[in-house]
Parts: sequence; C-alpha cells; structure tokens
Amino acid sequence: MSVNEEGKIADDQFKNKETKYAGFATFSLSASKWKGSIGLRYEYIHAINTDQGEVKNKTNYSDLLPSLSLSTMFGRVGMNLDFSSRVSRPSFRQLNNSVSYNNQYHYEQGNIYLKPQYVYDTELSVNYSIFDFKLDYQYIKDYIHPTVVAVSGKPGTVTWMSTNAKDFQQLGAQCVVSPVFGCWRPILTVGVYKPYFTLSYNGEQLDYNHPYGLFAFQNVVALRNDWLFRCDFFWNIKGHHGIYEQNGYSSFNMMVQKQLVKKKLTITLKAEDLFDSSKLNDVKRVNFVVQNRKVNNFNRCIIASISYNFNSFKDKYNGSGSAEDEINRF
Repeated sequence: MSVNEEGKIADDQFKNKETKYAGFATFSLSASKWKGSIGLRYEYIHAINTDQGEVKNKTNYSDLLPSLSLSTMFGRVGMNLDFSSRVSRPSFRQLNNSVSYNNQYHYEQGNIYLKPQYVYDTELSVNYSIFDFKLDYQYIKDYIHPTVVAVSGKPGTVTWMSTNAKDFQQLGAQCVVSPVFGCWRPILTVGVYKPYFTLSYNGEQLDYNHPYGLFAFQNVVALRNDWLFRCDFFWNIKGHHGIYEQNGYSSFNMMVQKQLVKKKLTITLKAEDLFDSSKLNDVKRVNFVVQNRKVNNFNRCIIASISYNFNSFKDKYNGSGSAEDEINRF
C-alpha cells in the first residue's frame, strides 16, 4: 500500500499472490575415471497481480530445467563440465505497481507485466596442481534490466522501472593460483569477462559490450598458538555490467585473529577498505536518458569483535529448502 499525503503521486494498493510447486530428480553414475550426473527440475507457478482490487495480470508458468555434470581425470589433470538452468524471478519490489517519488524529475515504479528471466550456465574447469582454470558461457533469456519512460504531462520528468530484453550473453575466463609456502597460503585470482548485449538509445542500437576484469590477491598466514593473519586486495576493472558502465574500484583489507580457551574464545581485529578506494561510479544510457551515479558506501572501517562458543556442534542438515529463493526475492 502506497499513500502520498502531499499528492505528488497517486495512492496505490498493490497485491501479488503466487502459488509455487517444484520437484527435482537426479541420476548419478560413475565408471572408471568418469563421474557424471543428470538432473531435471520442474516448476509450476500461478501468479495473480491486483491493483486497487482489480486483477491486472494473471499468469501460469510451467518450466522444465535440466542440469548436467561430467568430470574425469587425465593423469594429474582434472576436468569438469557443468551445465545448469534456472529461473530468476523478479523481486516483489520490481513487480510492485506503486510509484515512488524521489524528486520532481525522478520517479520509480514496478512493472506488473515483468517476466522471469531464464539463466543457462555452461562451465568448463581444468585443475592441475596449484592451478585452476575456468571458462564459462552464460545465456539469459528475457533478461531483466532497468529502463526509463517519460511521465505524461510533466516535461523533464521520468520514471525508472524494470523491463525484459530478448537476451543477454557473456563469456568469461578465470585463473586461480593457490600455492602453499609453509604457514603462508596466498591465492591469486585473475578473471576477464566479455558481455554481449544491445539496446536502443536515442533511436539507435547501442552496444553494452565493454569487457571487465577481476584481480584478487588474498593472503592467509597461520602461526603457532592459534594466531591468524589475513591481508586481501580486490580490484574490479572498468567495464559493462548490464546497462551499467562501471569504473574501476578496489579494496584493501587486513585482519588479525587469536583463539584462546581451546579455540572457544576468538578475538578478531579487522580493518576494511583501508584506502577508501571502493567508491563506485557508473553511467547508464538507455532510451533517451544518460544517468551518472556516484556511490560512497563508506566501507572504510575498523571492527573489533570477541566471541565465545559455548557448545560446538555441526548442522547435520546439508540440504536447502526449495522456498529459499522465494524468500530472498524480498
């Protein structure tokens, strides 16, 4: 329910009701050096959207989602091939038909006709000794992305909402090196990702295809008497994430930890984003609008914590509820 006492936007009462049934079956096999599994998930969704008590949209979704995994060894080289498919349903905020008033030029609104997006991931990974290589390809059907429309009768005022594009594709490559030097365990990660996505901007087709990268250097030093030191550096390299062209940003974190009383008492001191370099800048161009955004999440901080574990036990439940993805949609 949305009520605007100032009368800037109309009041609204929106309701989204969904009933979901899902089941999953898997078959696994192994022969000599080969291991594999095949899975199939079925989902049925009945959704009703009402606005001011009036039914605006009623939809049934019935989906079969296959998955495949295959692994083998060639001497000391391990190889894995994985394929998965899933449905990523829009959040309830994205479906909500109510209008949010940010300022006289900027509104936000949901889209009750927004369709779920179907995500298909294929990944080939190879590991040898301390090296792990990964190639992946992602295809998203009915890709959900932000868009903008003009507000009738209010020149210069626009409303942002989510909509569906035909598809989105991305290729990725990643290498992880994780040696061990006594008490020092460094992990070096380098990745590069190339998106393929096109939308209309000012009446012309615009490509959102600039590749972006990832560089991470993580270090853990475990000393005697239960002392642990950690120092991590992360760098996200400029490129397109959907319609967002993000700048490069980084973060440098440190941690020291000491365990006492037979590891029941843990004392931790952390310093995060020491150089205050995780500020995010991005530009998005869609339809007839260019929006520049600068975000300072104020991540630089020092955290001290003391914890005591009175009763150590392990969770025997290793599964996950089928409703978890729906709960997270909020």
